[in-house]
Amino acid sequence: VPTSDGEYYTRMNAEGTQIGKYAFKTGEQVEVIFDTEKARECSFKTFDGYTLSPDGTKILIRTETTEIYRRSYSAVYYIYTISRNLVESLSTGGVQQTPVFSPDGNMIAFVRNNNIFLVKMLFNNSESQVTEDGKPNEILNGIPDWVYEEEFGISRALEFSPDSKMLAYIRFDESTVPSFSLQFFAGQSPNGHAYESYPGTYTYKYPKAGETASKVSVHTFDIKTTVTHKMDLPLEADGYIPCIRFTQDAEKLAVMTLNRHQNRFDMYYANPRSTVCKLILRDEDPYYINSNVFDAIRFYPENFSLLSEKDGYAHLYWYTINGVLVKQITSGKFEVADFLGWDAESGTFYYESNEESPLHSAIYKIDKKGKKTKLSKMKGTNTALFSPNM
Repeated sequence: VPTSDGEYYTRMNAEGTQIGKYAFKTGEQVEVIFDTEKARECSFKTFDGYTLSPDGTKILIRTETTEIYRRSYSAVYYIYTISRNLVESLSTGGVQQTPVFSPDGNMIAFVRNNNIFLVKMLFNNSESQVTEDGKPNEILNGIPDWVYEEEFGISRALEFSPDSKMLAYIRFDESTVPSFSLQFFAGQSPNGHAYESYPGTYTYKYPKAGETASKVSVHTFDIKTTVTHKMDLPLEADGYIPCIRFTQDAEKLAVMTLNRHQNRFDMYYANPRSTVCKLILRDEDPYYINSNVFDAIRFYPENFSLLSEKDGYAHLYWYTINGVLVKQITSGKFEVADFLGWDAESGTFYYESNEESPLHSAIYKIDKKGKKTKLSKMKGTNTALFSPNM
């Protein structure tokens, strides 16, 4: 995980007992920023994962992870303050899902029992409940239903505004979705001791092809006034909302939608307070829109990126923040797999593609004059993670 200054990255050890800090330039460890044996009031011996706060002063530690579906899980989380060497519980009300730091690092939002909660660390980790209507197999707030997680690859539907004043989330109403039941037996991995004599049953909402899917809507929560708004989104009754993401402007919440056939992609800017939604971008395909388009959209102060197959191949496009096409960044008979970032100072774009062979992927950069350079040296599958300052 890169640090906010772009000079270092962090990594947990294989034993799950420490987090080390390393210099990008040398790859050498410069310090240990968390150690389960040395941290004050640390009640766990190992941990499963972690997240750095945006300002790098706190670490969200994940323990006791329990898988739910392919990508989702619940866990017991702790807040570690580096300067105090102190571990504190995120919440004592039960296990949590998908916690996320506010951009100012002073709050954490998470989901429990299909409802959203907010912890304010400046107020002695005070906890408040944002939504009240969450219910298993009926209403989900801030986390996707099974089909969204499986088909769109998402596990969180909850975002802070860049000024840390608002929360935005997707609400999933799956009350009319048909149910599907599975039998559970005592197995070896995991070992279901409860089912040694009789099988158990697990029932969840599973929309087969052509059946009713969840009804989705986008909502915002004003943290100061505690007022919730529903966005006035012109979505078809059976449409999808696979992604929401704030731009760098707190008044512009990007809401990305697909029609039921998944061959028309629309992106709206929603005003989180007035609820007005404005269509900014539409991309259509004769067959379907690949779900990797959502991850490749990155917002900058004056522009955003788009991955589209509009010319027959997956390529990068550069738009003004208001949705006007500036240029096509990549072109040719190859596929761009991922957009890795843009260096505003040099105007350089970084991406992953299969230009040399469908069997391999490599890392490339293109400067503002269009000159392309291959950065990775080895064949096979290459990817990259850049620091915030590129």
